[in-house]
Amino acid sequence: MRKRDSFMVTALLGMVLCGGCGGGGDDDGNASHGGGGSSAPPAEAVAGPPPPAPPVSTPDGKVPEGFYVGTTSDGYEHRTFILEDGRYFMVFGPAVTGVFILAGMLEGHGHVDDGAFTSEDLKFFLPVTLPGRLGLRFTDDGRLQGTVAKGSGTGSSVDGGKVAWLDYDAPARLADVAGPWAMRDMSGNGFQVRIAADGALTGTQGACALSGAISPRASGKNVFDVSLAYGEAPCRFPGAAFSGIAVSYVPKAGAAREFFLTGVDRWRLNGFFIYGARSTS
Repeated sequence: MRKRDSFMVTALLGMVLCGGCGGGGDDDGNASHGGGGSSAPPAEAVAGPPPPAPPVSTPDGKVPEGFYVGTTSDGYEHRTFILEDGRYFMVFGPAVTGVFILAGMLEGHGHVDDGAFTSEDLKFFLPVTLPGRLGLRFTDDGRLQGTVAKGSGTGSSVDGGKVAWLDYDAPARLADVAGPWAMRDMSGNGFQVRIAADGALTGTQGACALSGAISPRASGKNVFDVSLAYGEAPCRFPGAAFSGIAVSYVPKAGAAREFFLTGVDRWRLNGFFIYGARSTS
C-alpha cells in the first residue's frame, strides 16, 4: 500500500463507487455547504442482505477497532475508522499526483458474526443520502478485506491496513489540535475553525457561525468525540446539530499535522466532513 504525502479535500464529479460527488444538494438542486444531502433515496436503493466477505479471519464478538488506509477495486483510496462500539466512518476518493481528493463519506454501525464485521445500516452521504451495505473480514496482521455496496448493487471490493503514522492505542491529546485551523468541507468550502485548550470549538464558514466541542474519547484511544452545531441562516443546515469523531496525525516526519472532523445528524439524513492541515514547526 502506497503512503500518501498529503490529504486534500475538494469536490469531485463522476464518482464511480458511489454514483455521486462531494457535498449534498438542496431540494432545488443547489450545491450544499456541509456534506451529504437529505433528499430521499430512489425507490430502487433498498438495502439487501450483507455482501459476502473473503475467507480471512475475524474473532467472533471482537470488534476490529482501529484506523485503516487502503484502496477499492474502483481505484479509489479510503480512510476508515472503526470504533470500539462498532460504529465506523469511511472517507474515500481518488489520489491525483499523490494527493487524496475527497469524493464522499459513509457512516454506520457494524457487528461481528460468524467471523465477519457486517453492517446493514450504512449510509452514503453524497448529493443524496443513500443506504448501503458493508461486509469485512480481518487478517491477524491487521489488514481488512471485504465489500462496500450502495443500495442493492454488487458494490466494490475494499482492501486496507493499519498505518505507522497513527498510533490508535495512544490517547488523543487536545494540545495537538488546540488553536486555529483553516479547513475545507466536501464541497471545497472554506471554514475557519478554532479549538480552545478545553476543547471548545468555534468557527465560521462565510457568514455562517459554528460551535461545538471535541474531547478525547472515553476509550482512551487516539480519537476525539465531536459535537458540532450550525448557526441560523445563511448556514446550509440552520440550527442543525451533528455528532461524530475527529482525528489528527502527522503522516511523516516533517509533514504538516492533519486534522479532520466528520459526523452525522441524529436522524442520519445529513453528514459533514471538514479537513485542515497546519505546520508542526
